[in-house]
Amino acid sequence: MQLNNCLIDKSIDLNMVKMPINHWILNLFYTCSDNVKKDVLAYRFNEAANKIYHFVWHNYCDWYIEFTKSFISESDETKHIASYIFSKILILLHSIAPFNTEYLYSNVHKYGKVLALEKWPVKDKELLIDKNKLDEVNWLVKLITEIRSLRSILNIPFKSLINIYYKGLNNVYIIYINNNLNTLKQMVRVSNFLKDDFNNKDVAQIIVDQATFYVPLKGLINIEVEYKRLNNDLKKLQNDIDKINNKLNNKKFIERAPKEVIEEQTDRKEKLVSLADRMTIALQKMTTE
Repeated sequence: MQLNNCLIDKSIDLNMVKMPINHWILNLFYTCSDNVKKDVLAYRFNEAANKIYHFVWHNYCDWYIEFTKSFISESDETKHIASYIFSKILILLHSIAPFNTEYLYSNVHKYGKVLALEKWPVKDKELLIDKNKLDEVNWLVKLITEIRSLRSILNIPFKSLINIYYKGLNNVYIIYINNNLNTLKQMVRVSNFLKDDFNNKDVAQIIVDQATFYVPLKGLINIEVEYKRLNNDLKKLQNDIDKINNKLNNKKFIERAPKEVIEEQTDRKEKLVSLADRMTIALQKMTTE
């Protein structure tokens, strides 16, 4: 943030924020703040720490910072919001890591004199979060996740730019894409989104809500090699799923295993099944003829 001169503006009017991604991070932050406050007041510091970790690592760093990289240097609004959110994160963390947060707040970023005297972040009742803007970013997060997943499953090299085609796409989704094209190009290495007819042979399919996209694979990967690899990986995956099913269907295991272990196995199964479904769809769309 220092490289992009993200200095906090304490006079910022949050109701003047216009960019969807900034509405999105503000909404997530205040939801997190409310939940963390409940945990701290109930002395559930472990749960409070986990909630802060999830917000900072997954929402703020993984998505917000990455999403805004392509334009933050030119957007004063985003600079202010990035710094504003970071300053509030330090307040949330202060009850868990008082000395480090105090040093960062007062000496490094100079957000204020004494962090310990700052009020807990509470959403202003007059702050209006635009639901349509939240819908836009949430949909883009799904799209980016699906494209990244496809690239990973099919071993498409990161350096390779891909074209993504669509047919009959809802106008709302087209607006979402056009509004964020530079960000999408940077985050998922897309050359362009194209409305066009194309040969359905050797394409991979991406489905996000009611929108369907197609990625031509010819020239990106060795289709025959990847087809065989995916088949082998899918068999191994199915073996792992079968092993978990055997455990979860075993009455003795359910009776004796701690609740946490059962939940861990159930969560792992759900992730493996989801990955297997993606692989199956990818295989169905590939031909080796």
